[in-house]
Amino acid sequence: MKFRHGKRRRRSPANLPPSSNPADFDHVVVTAKQSPNFCQELGGEEKRILRSLTGPEKELPYPRQPLLMSSGTTVEEYIIPDSDRQKVLELLFLFSPVPDLDEVMFDLHEEQPFLVRQYRVTREGNNNFLVSPYYPQSGGTVLDWVSQENAQDPNGIMVQIRKVKT
Repeated sequence: MKFRHGKRRRRSPANLPPSSNPADFDHVVVTAKQSPNFCQELGGEEKRILRSLTGPEKELPYPRQPLLMSSGTTVEEYIIPDSDRQKVLELLFLFSPVPDLDEVMFDLHEEQPFLVRQYRVTREGNNNFLVSPYYPQSGGTVLDWVSQENAQDPNGIMVQIRKVKT
């Protein structure tokens, strides 16, 4: 993704140009074009949003293995047994209602469908991230999942409104 920032018209006290601090911008325009030098961390913006919603999280009681990302970095992926996949989904899915394991979802980054049961969970920093099976290729987190019917809109417009669990 490529980000463009809209600059504020206000000048700093000494009538200097606005700073390049991201906090000094009015808005962010996101385009789907991938910039080659943009961000080494796949799903970085989504993970920032998820961290702001959850805060630090306790580690899950499952072993982990390295997961190589297409950016060349490695993250830790939990190995979740099939018998616990529904429980972990209910724990980490931030929205209501929680989808069924056999429901088909669509990953916006990869532009591909997947069965919810194919989800992955990573441990990065102090957080557990629920991500799509395509996460190592394109960085799609749970924020990038849309229901299959919304992904098939004939106008190419995808809208998914979800209630955050309380």
